[in-house]
Amino acid sequence: MCEGARAMASMEKMLVGVSGQIRGRRNRNGGDGRRHGQ
Repeated sequence: MCEGARAMASMEKMLVGVSGQIRGRRNRNGGDGRRHGQ
């Protein structure tokens, strides 16, 4: 489970980086913080 979550986070981080630029850093920070908390 840990490994799977890590791979998902890596992929999501890349997507978030691209989406973050279009949506805004606010969304990226919020999403990242939320994932880390979980």
